Amino acid sequence: CIVGLGQRDTGGGCGDSSCIDPNDEVDNLDVVVNLEICEGSNAHLSDNQYYTPGGVALYSCWDKDSKHFPLEYMQKEYGIDSGSTHHKTPAADEMVQWATSKLLGEDHSLQ
Repeated sequence: CIVGLGQRDTGGGCGDSSCIDPNDEVDNLDVVVNLEICEGSNAHLSDNQYYTPGGVALYSCWDKDSKHFPLEYMQKEYGIDSGSTHHKTPAADEMVQWATSKLLGEDHSLQ
């Protein structure tokens, strides 16, 4: 999940809603997941790699007045998103390389 490529954030955290509503306000681009209920949640997320402009991954918990909690807190306190990591959004050329490798395979030539 790479957040913030189009400077917009969807309700679910990952993506760009500017194609839906170009006047949409920019949300906190470090929020990767919005949950209605964090305490006692039945969310089953794991082994994700989150890339955000700030290099952190935050959960927004509606049952906690939409406060933001770091991924590590959610993993420890609620057992949500085990094995997941967060990183700073890479440079565009690195993301293009990822996409090219995914589409063409690891051994490819762009000549």
